[in-house]
Amino acid sequence: MLLDTVLFEIRPGAESEFETAFAAAQRGIEVAAGYEAHELQRSIDREQQYLLLIERRAGAEVSAPGYGSAADATAWYEPLAPYLATTPRVEHYKLVAGRGLPANPPPVINCD
Repeated sequence: MLLDTVLFEIRPGAESEFETAFAAAQRGIEVAAGYEAHELQRSIDREQQYLLLIERRAGAEVSAPGYGSAADATAWYEPLAPYLATTPRVEHYKLVAGRGLPANPPPVINCD
């Protein structure tokens, strides 16, 4: 399994519009070669920062459609551009230890 991360810095006050645009644009991520899953996380510490995690099968090239090719990524990235404060930071990772996270983790039980 490979993990791609995209760190977005959003213009202050544009968070809601960014989330709406992402909801519409995410289909472009889902149809890319090797796609397994994705999620968009919003920072608790910095409200204008979002982290996109994309899981894909090992063997899917970094330049596979939707992941590295500028032309293929345009379909999902372009609608987000008006809300960005900076150029997103993109990194690609491979698992080197552990078994990964379960798709549906068990609920956390508070014992207080």
